[in-house]
Amino acid sequence: MKPILFFCMLFFVITSPAYSRDLSDADLNRIRLIVKEEIAESEKRLKEEIAESEKRLKEEIAESEKQMKLYVDTKFESTDKRMTLIVGFVSVLIVLIVVTVGIPRFSLLYAVRTRRNKTKELIN
Repeated sequence: MKPILFFCMLFFVITSPAYSRDLSDADLNRIRLIVKEEIAESEKRLKEEIAESEKRLKEEIAESEKQMKLYVDTKFESTDKRMTLIVGFVSVLIVLIVVTVGIPRFSLLYAVRTRRNKTKELIN
């Protein structure tokens, strides 16, 4: 650990720091120009990445909406088929109940009326 610390301190002593008073106005202007160019390039890349990201997001949302619409349509179709089946089944049951209850009642009613008519004819 001591040798590493010694070499680090040696490198700090060897390197000559650049103070701002050593830089001229031309150097500072060049630095500013370089920084502005880097910032402009960085902003340009960032805007391009944002535009691409928005485009991908819109495409993914559109695809998701298509899939959701397809899923909902499929569910509605299956529900519609089930409801049609249930309505048909209930209709058949109603017709069956009417037939099984109605025919004997009407035949009984017809028999009672014919007996009444015959008894009226016999009495008169």
